[in-house]
Amino acid sequence: MQDIPGTIAKMRAYFETGKTKDVDFRLEHLRKFLASLKAHEEDFYEAMKADFNKPKFESYATEISLVYGEIENKLKHLKKWTKPKRKSVGLSSWPSYGKEIPEPYGLVLVMAPWNYPYMLTLAPVVGALAAGNCVLIKPSNRSPHTSDVIKTVCDEVFEEGYVDVVLGGRQENQALLEQKFDFIFFTGGVSVGTMVLEKAAVHLTPCILELGGKSPVFVEEDCDLKTTVRRLVWGKYTNAGQTCVCPDYILVNEKIHDEFLEAVKAQIKEFYYDGDTISDDFPHLITDSHYEKVTSLVDEDKVVFGGKKDASKRLLEPTIEDNVVLEDKIMSEEIFGPVMPILKVKDIEEAVSIAKKVNGGAKPLALYIFTNDKEKVKYVHNEISFGGGCVNDTLMHVATEDLPFGGVGNSGMGFYHGKRTFDAFTHYKGVVFKGKMDIPLRYPRYTEKKFNTIKKLL
Repeated sequence: MQDIPGTIAKMRAYFETGKTKDVDFRLEHLRKFLASLKAHEEDFYEAMKADFNKPKFESYATEISLVYGEIENKLKHLKKWTKPKRKSVGLSSWPSYGKEIPEPYGLVLVMAPWNYPYMLTLAPVVGALAAGNCVLIKPSNRSPHTSDVIKTVCDEVFEEGYVDVVLGGRQENQALLEQKFDFIFFTGGVSVGTMVLEKAAVHLTPCILELGGKSPVFVEEDCDLKTTVRRLVWGKYTNAGQTCVCPDYILVNEKIHDEFLEAVKAQIKEFYYDGDTISDDFPHLITDSHYEKVTSLVDEDKVVFGGKKDASKRLLEPTIEDNVVLEDKIMSEEIFGPVMPILKVKDIEEAVSIAKKVNGGAKPLALYIFTNDKEKVKYVHNEISFGGGCVNDTLMHVATEDLPFGGVGNSGMGFYHGKRTFDAFTHYKGVVFKGKMDIPLRYPRYTEKKFNTIKKLL
């Protein structure tokens, strides 16, 4: 196993040189990073194909393009973001002015998941580098081919001590979490996220946790059914459902249930089948254990489409379960696979009531509603707390750099994307700058006249 304490010591020494605080230094390395990522683009396509049969189109659209966008966003705006900003300090400190001064935290740990092994590893890394930190990256051992290329790129671009990549599994994760970092960014499941927060608390290390949960979809009778089904099937089965903001379960108004179900079946066939044969581009589940977990959730008596399995390929074809109820096994945890449970509801009030009970009432990472009724949208958004989502679409809020992305409650804490990725890894110092003029009002001894004066001023 890599000498993790020794690596951390080198990285702290590197940060203390002050090199990363220079904005031009950061910009230079972000440019080199982008160039190297582009030079190795084909390697990443091959790696993600090898890890879980991810097609080239999805790899670019859902991962590579988003990281390129994050880097280009930082290159465009970084000089402006890093300048101290003058702030008013109010009458209480007159005569004076304030400054908000951004500074890096120091040594940052980025722990990444396997489901989007390129984007969910590198997007936070870009923000950490832009903010002036040294970054220790721990990619997932479940996507080893992609992790290897990430390490190749980082070793090619960054000096020892500036950025390092630790490969490995649980043993390395545990060893890392015993160390002191200045900031931790973790993306993954709730159970490991809880452990990360516990370990971070020992050192009072601030964290961002991007977790998950069962994200509901509300399909109302007044939706545009054809568009709804196309966007929903795409969002559900992209990456074989192995997406943290995947539409987890569908609450369909009973008035359109039958029509909706038949439309979903037809759309799945159009997207993913040649006759009765599943497309070669349909992703596989990441590991044998994850395959067993997802397939164990399926109730074959309620399957109305799909359900075909191939354990040798870790392939579960797009599957629909109908007439699902809250007590079914498929509703007991986040699916993270290509299974669509459909629950029939009378109205939006019943749908909201069910959604509030799912997963013990935990707040979901995402929420989607398909309707043309603005009052229904307002009702759902007021009734349910969630990380983010879409109206009449799925997943697309994640691709918007001007919107925050993050969870709430059990689905996570903190957010990033665009400017907020820079903010996530930046400490903002507030400093008051005072002139020579001094007003004796605030000093002892205190008198009734001073008291009355300060009440008027403050």
